Amino acid sequence: MDCISELLTDTREKVLLGSTICSQKKASDIVVLDMRGVASFTDYFLICSGESDTQIRAIVDAIIGEMKKRKVKAWHVEGYEDAKWVLLDYGDIVIHIFHPEIRQFYQIEKLWADAPLLPLPGTDNCRPPGDGGEGKAGCRSTGVHGNEN
Repeated sequence: MDCISELLTDTREKVLLGSTICSQKKASDIVVLDMRGVASFTDYFLICSGESDTQIRAIVDAIIGEMKKRKVKAWHVEGYEDAKWVLLDYGDIVIHIFHPEIRQFYQIEKLWADAPLLPLPGTDNCRPPGDGGEGKAGCRSTGVHGNEN
């Protein structure tokens, strides 16, 4: 994590840090939705899945720990005890960590289908398999990863 500054003030850095931690903790189906044009309560959703309660808590603990090291505190954490759907609210970024079955049931990506998907470094697609999304062809960069259109 040396490429991220000690104090995270930039939303893009929070998104990249969160997605990197999710990847390091072996989360699956990691996507980022650009909420700026469709919601007033946050700028980005970071969504991923964990295969077990233990893995989901490990992802959450790692995100919270790394953010705290950078003086960023979650405004709200919900769902940690059950670890089926954990929500971390950082204001400008809301992170959702799901069990796959819960993610499939709520289909949050479809609920917010008007939000553009942002490609993540090292990935081929922007939507998880089987969700009916546009995949790679439907992605457009809006600057989170430094690739302005």
